[in-house]
Amino acid sequence: MTRAITVDDVLREHGVDESEAEFAALLSDALAHAPRPDATALPRSEEAFLARHSGVSPAEARAAGGPRAAAVAQAGVAVGLLARSTTVAELAQAWGVDGSRVRHRVRDGALYSVRSGRALRLPAWQFDADQRPLPGLAIVLAALPAGLHPREVEGFMTTPQSELVVDDEPAAPRDWLLHGGDPHAVAAVAADLDRW
Repeated sequence: MTRAITVDDVLREHGVDESEAEFAALLSDALAHAPRPDATALPRSEEAFLARHSGVSPAEARAAGGPRAAAVAQAGVAVGLLARSTTVAELAQAWGVDGSRVRHRVRDGALYSVRSGRALRLPAWQFDADQRPLPGLAIVLAALPAGLHPREVEGFMTTPQSELVVDDEPAAPRDWLLHGGDPHAVAAVAADLDRW
């Protein structure tokens, strides 16, 4: 008899170290904030706001079966972000410091974090191969508009920007900083994110 696959199996297969219970909490939170199937539709302005900040577009929500399916997709996005992150304890161990030092860096705006339940996760895009923060990261983080979804931040930091050029090619802010580019140039681009 073949053993049934579990949510824990799927999470492990994709490198997500969150437990099934933690994933269930993310899913529960997403569903709790999704409208019931019999709820009235949102005004277009509110739908546009949610699309901009949730990481799931209205078209994706409709194609996937409506708001409740969009909430499930949003939980999937959250799990994906967690898979591409490290815990405070893991980073503290890599740096040879106490976890409180890492949390202080987050509080001081020198590191970007995402909350997963009561724990902080630190997305991998902000570190070099040796898990050191990108040069000038704090300057860039200070320029990011408030309220950006973590997926938007990750997308910005990993997508080539025409204003940042390395070897005659547009560079992602992460690559720009890794190549010794001026963090103020990235900050200027980041400050314009909320204009779109």
